[in-house]
Amino acid sequence: MSDKVTISQAGRDRLSASPATPSGEYPLEYYAMPQWLAGLFPTELSGKLGARADDMYVKGGHLIGRYDAERYEYGKRLDSHLQAAMKKEGVDSLPEYHEAMTVDKAASERLRQQLRESLAGDPKMMELMGVLGMSLPR
Repeated sequence: MSDKVTISQAGRDRLSASPATPSGEYPLEYYAMPQWLAGLFPTELSGKLGARADDMYVKGGHLIGRYDAERYEYGKRLDSHLQAAMKKEGVDSLPEYHEAMTVDKAASERLRQQLRESLAGDPKMMELMGVLGMSLPR
């Protein structure tokens, strides 16, 4: 048994006129980040459902509980440097972030280089990166 469904012309017109996502909401891919930026995070969850505590992290699990203050300060400083680089590049909205970070490879590379220079010029950030085992984005 099969059913046949048809959509009226008015329904097709309405569907093509409506945005893909409701106003103020963005597709999940708008929140993606390039690998060079992801590499700047000192911890990474495994994503395994039901993972044991010692298998929860694929990166930086040994930092949890031991370097919490350093991770917090590192995160604040990283965000500050990233926001400054994006502002310099004219990125001030999520759609612009998506375009600059994942779609436009030249813009992503400019942001990577700006962030790298900014981080390298911050002695405290370099100290924190050493403590947390981090390196500048390549």
